[in-house]
Amino acid sequence: RARDEERRRITHELHDDVGQTIATLKLKLKLIENRIDQNGNSVKAIEELAEARKDIGQLLTKIRDLSHTLYPRILDTLGLIPALEELANQISSSADIKVRCAVRGKPRPMDETTTVALYRCCQEALGNSVKHSGASEVDVRVYFSDSQVRLTVEDNGRGFNPRRFY
Repeated sequence: RARDEERRRITHELHDDVGQTIATLKLKLKLIENRIDQNGNSVKAIEELAEARKDIGQLLTKIRDLSHTLYPRILDTLGLIPALEELANQISSSADIKVRCAVRGKPRPMDETTTVALYRCCQEALGNSVKHSGASEVDVRVYFSDSQVRLTVEDNGRGFNPRRFY
C-alpha cells in the first residue's frame, strides 16, 4: 500500500508539476522564436529568455527534489545519520519549522532494508508534522544500543488522539 501511495504521489508530481512546467516552457520558447522572426524585437526576447531560464531552474529543482524523495543517494554514500540530518536541513529550509537531529549511542552498520525503512519512517513523520501538526519544532532522535536501533520523531504540534482510529 505504501509503495502504491508513493507511486501515486510521484505520478501526480510528474504530471502536474514537471509536465506542466515543461509544456509551459515549450510554449514560451516557441513564442520567443516567433517574436524574433516577426519583428526582430530582441529586447523583449531577451526578457522572455531570462524568464524561460528561470523556469528551467525551477524545473531542475523539482526534478532534483523528486529524485531525492525517491531514493536519497546519501544513504548509500554516507549512511543513515547524515541522510537524516540532510532531510532535517531540507525541511527546516523549505518549511517554517525547526528540525533538530540527535543521536545517542554508537551508530553501527545496518542492512539496506533497515536503513531505508528507518529513513522512510522519519521522512513520513516529518512530512506529517509539516502538513498536519502546525508544529514549529520537531526533534528527530536515533538511539543505538547493542541489540537495537530506535527512531523517535516528536513535534510540538497539536497532535491527535490515536484511540479515535480504533
